[in-house]
Amino acid sequence: MLNLMGRLLSRTPFLKRQENALHFAQWVLPIGLFVITVSFEVVEHLFELFEEADKRLPFNLTAEIFLFGIVGPIATWFVPMYVTC
Repeated sequence: MLNLMGRLLSRTPFLKRQENALHFAQWVLPIGLFVITVSFEVVEHLFELFEEADKRLPFNLTAEIFLFGIVGPIATWFVPMYVTC
């Protein structure tokens, strides 16, 4: 009986719209976060490069892009997937 109710509920237009919105958000949010993060970090570190000569600059840039630009969007990708399941 629960399986029948699940089938009926999954065919309603409202739930399909929510599913589509979550699927859209699952792909658009991480890509948008990645683009915003990479552009912000590159601009931020380019200004630091002109201000002072820092040998840790490539490491800082790489670490921040990895943490905020890759790990964050991956976590953001999993949240809508978890909500839809």
